[in-house]
Amino acid sequence: MREHTARGCLPAALGLLLWLAACAATPATQPPSTAWTETARAEALHLTSRLTALPPAAADAVAVHLAFPAVADLDLYVTDPRQETAYYGNSPTRTGGTLLADRRCTDPPPRIESIHFEAARPGRYRVGVDFPQVCASAAGPVPFAVLIEHGGQRETQVGLIQPLVFLPIVLEFDVP
Repeated sequence: MREHTARGCLPAALGLLLWLAACAATPATQPPSTAWTETARAEALHLTSRLTALPPAAADAVAVHLAFPAVADLDLYVTDPRQETAYYGNSPTRTGGTLLADRRCTDPPPRIESIHFEAARPGRYRVGVDFPQVCASAAGPVPFAVLIEHGGQRETQVGLIQPLVFLPIVLEFDVP
């Protein structure tokens, strides 16, 4: 779990408020200046292959995984159908969402964060990604990959995120 300090609580609380407000809005998009480079494409493919190598989740579970490179500390957020968000500051949730690992700058790669709902409730789930801290000399956006699993199905998505940007809705999916 991430340790909270007096200095770190205000940004975390502010980030959560922004997250909740944005969840009711339209999906966030990257600024137009965010462009894929060949290096970022290669890194995104590598991150995706790390995720698809993970063992599958149980058929009645929802599992969301976020993979990111060593130059960044990204955070995974998953909002369930009852509008409760599982993340480093709220785990486990009342509905059973649990963050399995909060990867930080000091953790070795590959950095993969996972949130599981063992007995998934039906409805809409939203996945968000936050980039609160640069770990190395990253100049600009870094790639990430997200893998969602539910009902025996897997879906991946890749993206780019700028430092200090919060993407409240990277993707949404429904569980019947």
